[in-house]
Amino acid sequence: MSLSRATPSWSAFLAEFLQNWPLLAGLLLLGAVVGYAGSPWLPLYARADVPLDVRIPYTEVPRLSPEMMYIQTERVREVLEAPPVLEAVHARLPEEVRSSFEKPGDLARALSVDWRLTEQWYLVARHRNPETARLLVEAWAEVVQEKAPEWEAATQAYLQWKRSLMLLEWEKIRITRNRAGALRAREFFQDWLEKARQLPPDEPVPGPERQELLFWAAFAQVLPDVEALPPFPPSEASREVYIAWVESTALPGLEVALHTYEVETRAIADLVEKAQSRMRAYEKHTLAFWTPVYLVVESPARVQGLPRPAGAALLGAGTGLALGLVVLLARATYAGRRQE
Repeated sequence: MSLSRATPSWSAFLAEFLQNWPLLAGLLLLGAVVGYAGSPWLPLYARADVPLDVRIPYTEVPRLSPEMMYIQTERVREVLEAPPVLEAVHARLPEEVRSSFEKPGDLARALSVDWRLTEQWYLVARHRNPETARLLVEAWAEVVQEKAPEWEAATQAYLQWKRSLMLLEWEKIRITRNRAGALRAREFFQDWLEKARQLPPDEPVPGPERQELLFWAAFAQVLPDVEALPPFPPSEASREVYIAWVESTALPGLEVALHTYEVETRAIADLVEKAQSRMRAYEKHTLAFWTPVYLVVESPARVQGLPRPAGAALLGAGTGLALGLVVLLARATYAGRRQE
């Protein structure tokens, strides 16, 4: 027999459904009764939550990409669910509730942050006992409210040090670029001197060679920290005059600038190390990596969700309905085979 012959048609299944709907209704009712009676043994949970307002300055939002916004919101969640926060919540719980959680880490199974792209956040606690769920989320909300100023201050300090680090990096790039230019100019003048000393000193410098000297002299002059150079020798001056100008003016000025760049590079390295160290210190408590974030606990806790008996009855009714549909499908299949 082929697979297509063993599969009932929709018309046969619909006929079975219309003929046996009392069976489905009975199974649904039976499942609801059984579920209601067995509700004390079903592990259904109550949910208690507290709305949390997570505020990001409006002017900062447009420059954050969706990926950056996701990372930023995940960072807020990580701070809210961090072990130090769970420890503070555990210490704040009443003794009868605390005894059901051996250590603060056990609270991670009951507490979670629910956030959506609509910027609506909730501190959520789940427990079989609605009152315990309420006490859990209230203790959590109190801890968040107390620690929020500390986190916000840490975020501001982190972002300030981050901006300082960015400025230092830009300054480091500027110094590196200027130092590279000074090294190239010094290398040119040193090479020119080595060649010029091998030529007659009383001869004038050819036009193209003088133009090249003039270019590098102007280049050195525009570099920061290079002192003002005296006037460039006239075109009719001898090679000896140009050699003296390079030895007494251009090269010493470049050496002073290179020394200054070395000192600035070491100073920048120390400042960068300090900024990175301060950032690492504040990173543990920062709420964000790009923009300020402010937390406001909005209202008291609310306990919601289906009561345990009603939820169990619905679960039982659904199970009974599913069982009835399976029975009808089996009967329709069997009837199709008999017709073959």
